Amino acid sequence: MAYILVHYLSVAEDIVLLSPSCFGLQKLLNICEQFASNWDIKFNPDKSQLIMFGDKNQYSSKLYLNCSLLQWVEKVKYLGTNIVS
Repeated sequence: MAYILVHYLSVAEDIVLLSPSCFGLQKLLNICEQFASNWDIKFNPDKSQLIMFGDKNQYSSKLYLNCSLLQWVEKVKYLGTNIVS
């Protein structure tokens, strides 16, 4: 049996980053920052949110995008669908 690990989903300008750890998610955010810098794109940290499934103890983790602290939430709306942790 083969497994495929997906780290992001994208539809138009909406992007979802997926990671099994906060450390891995910060690495993905750093990659986005570098990509944005190379291609003169701006990601808006004010429109970015973090949601966690599973171990809620990681809510204390601080993750950053463009030097801005991202906020943890328990519900997000993505493409018109509410996603609840």
